[in-house]
Amino acid sequence: MLYLDTSLLVALIMTEERTARAHDWLAGVDDDLVTSERARVEVASALSTEQRQAVLDAAGRTEAEYTFAVIADQGLDVLPVETSDFRRAADYVRPPERNLRGADALHIAVAGRLGATVHSWMTLRWRPPESSARTPL
Repeated sequence: MLYLDTSLLVALIMTEERTARAHDWLAGVDDDLVTSERARVEVASALSTEQRQAVLDAAGRTEAEYTFAVIADQGLDVLPVETSDFRRAADYVRPPERNLRGADALHIAVAGRLGATVHSWMTLRWRPPESSARTPL
């Protein structure tokens, strides 16, 4: 099971420098795809930001939202975030040396509960306890 975070979802639904690579990756995937309702909110926020900055017009936003709906209809399960996910995410961000953002921690917590591997185009600023190296997801 693969958990798609917001950065990957945005790359899939917008036309940007990472879009072709994201679609190539998706075409080669033969696994269950999941994300959380949190990602749905973050995608909407990202599209609003792009629209405010005039990177995306109203038609482009409508197209991106439609593409997200198509991806969801074609097998991306958008699952609820549970109270235990918030608690686990809070534990993840508690050590200051991890430098992990709350939103990223919540994605990791949901994926962990589901037994999924997080897939992202971003490198998180989190150092797992067993490693001193930055870990790209």
